[in-house]
Amino acid sequence: NGQSGTELMGKQLGLAGCGAIAQNVIRIAKGMDMFCYAYDPFMSPLQIGTFGAAPADDLDELFLQCN
Repeated sequence: NGQSGTELMGKQLGLAGCGAIAQNVIRIAKGMDMFCYAYDPFMSPLQIGTFGAAPADDLDELFLQCN
């Protein structure tokens, strides 16, 4: 009936890491109009931003952004 489940559009997604798998998850999530945050201690915020996610400073901020 189209009423079951939860829409993903407009939801927030937080990713702990921004490797190859996370980059593809971001690509798919962006296709569903989701807003993505990512934290990766081995990447600069600029690198994370190039993949389409908003960078988080640490995991605590990541969890707060995606509450």
